[in-house]
Amino acid sequence: MKAILGVALILATVEYCPGCVPDAPCIDRVGFPVREIPDVDMRVGETMEQSLKGHFSLPPECVAEYSHPDYAIFEVTSSDSAAVAVSMADLTTVEIVALEVTESVRVTVVGVDHDPGHSREFLVRVWAR
Repeated sequence: MKAILGVALILATVEYCPGCVPDAPCIDRVGFPVREIPDVDMRVGETMEQSLKGHFSLPPECVAEYSHPDYAIFEVTSSDSAAVAVSMADLTTVEIVALEVTESVRVTVVGVDHDPGHSREFLVRVWAR
C-alpha cells in the first residue's frame, strides 16, 4: 500500500510540474553538434551574440522542454576570460564581449547532455578600436 501511495505521489509531482525534467528522448536529440561555428573578429568594447541554431541539433519541441530556469542546453567557456568573456544570453545564443586586444581566444560550446568530445569551438580575434 505504501508503495502504491509513493508511486501516486511521484506521478502527481510530475503531473504538477510538466517540463521541469526534460524527457529522455530529447536528451539525446538536443545540443548535438552538426556544423562548425565560424570564427569571429571583434573590436575592443564590442558585444555580439552568436546563435547556435544550425550548429547544433535543436528540435523546437525539445528546446521548449528546457525552458525551465534550472536547466541549460549548453555550457560555454573562453580560454582567456580576461580578453573575451562569454555567457549564454538565452537557451541557444552565446553572448561574446571583447575586453582586450588578443590574437585569438578559443571559445568552446558543449551540449550539457553530451560527451565533451561532442563540442564546437571557434576563435575570437579582438582588434584595437
